[in-house]
Amino acid sequence: MITVYTVIVANYDNLAALPVQAIAPGVRYVCFSDRPRQVRPWEIQPFPQALADPHRMSRIPKMLPHLLLPEAEVSVYMDGAITLCAPPKQMVAELLGDADIALFRHPTNKSIHDERNFYQNLHGYVPDDVEAEYQHYCALGIPITGDFWAGGFLLRRHNDRVAKFNELWMREFLLGSANDQFSLYYALTTVARDAGLVVRSLPGYYSAEGRLGYHFHANAGDAANQVQLPENQAWKARTDRIREICQ
Repeated sequence: MITVYTVIVANYDNLAALPVQAIAPGVRYVCFSDRPRQVRPWEIQPFPQALADPHRMSRIPKMLPHLLLPEAEVSVYMDGAITLCAPPKQMVAELLGDADIALFRHPTNKSIHDERNFYQNLHGYVPDDVEAEYQHYCALGIPITGDFWAGGFLLRRHNDRVAKFNELWMREFLLGSANDQFSLYYALTTVARDAGLVVRSLPGYYSAEGRLGYHFHANAGDAANQVQLPENQAWKARTDRIREICQ
């Protein structure tokens, strides 16, 4: 089964209805949200309450789909600002192919050095947590491959190699800065080297030749919506496993 999913916390984005060409039988559409929503064809799943920091907690579904979507054979993660515009099965066949994971190259940054310098160029300084993480990875001597990836759209085949990547990414993110680009690069290159993870770099940036649409984050608040909490044992088991990874 293919599962298309997104994550929206505190109404940072508006959950958009999908166009008819993006809705297909046999495909599951899931939105992990801390608030109830009713938007076609999305199935709303509660948010795993496993971390105190809301920002870091929002990355749990993004990074650990093999635990939250155990029935999926392939997952398609989309940032809340991205809209699917093409048939999912066709998109997976064309973009993922035989790879384990497919994602876009970053539109401007080509390495962890560029990612670090982005802060310097934008703000005139680099935040302490970003600088510490950058220096940590430089000291490890991680390879500069020529590919540096963006994490807003990920096609993943749910297998052991991808599970290793997912969990390493989560652990590294929790140890580092709030920027998940450094830990994404480290996890991809490490599992590719050690476990044979096959990574496909997609050309372009969040367009995929018309398969995707992109819009700005809504940043809208809605005090009327209430936080949605899980109450079943199956969900508790998944959250307990996530807490183990996050320790």
